[in-house]
Amino acid sequence: MRLLNSICKVISSAYAGKPVHIEEVPNKFKRDCFLVTLATSGSNLKNFNVYQEDPVFQIVYFGKRNEANQVLAEELYRVKEELKALFLLKRAVPVIPLEGVKEKPRYAKIETYTDELRLDEGCVYVKITLNFTEDVPKDDPYELIGEVDIVTEARSNG
Repeated sequence: MRLLNSICKVISSAYAGKPVHIEEVPNKFKRDCFLVTLATSGSNLKNFNVYQEDPVFQIVYFGKRNEANQVLAEELYRVKEELKALFLLKRAVPVIPLEGVKEKPRYAKIETYTDELRLDEGCVYVKITLNFTEDVPKDDPYELIGEVDIVTEARSNG
């Protein structure tokens, strides 16, 4: 879900005011919106504490229809190129940090990117595969008993 939300954040930042739906479009949705879904997911264990995910996400842009109930091809081509600039050309997606965890900025590498424009549907379809490595949080079996005053200890030994 962390990567899914990260992709949605990239889209919503670039397309302020356009709805970004996650996993399903609501009934009676209005066009000129995005739908982002997790198409497939797989995880590989790299070692005892690290795993790698290579999920495939699908982004669908539903173009706005005009008075004649048509979507202009020009708009679809524009969005298609803008999505390439957002994902393919940047080659990585900034990952939203875990809540309550201090971590340096992280990125999921884009392994594959494909897009398709369907004029008859008035949609742009994009599929991206991300490569993301994550450490499994491990419990620290040690308990801090007390702090040592190094300065005092050094004087008494010296």
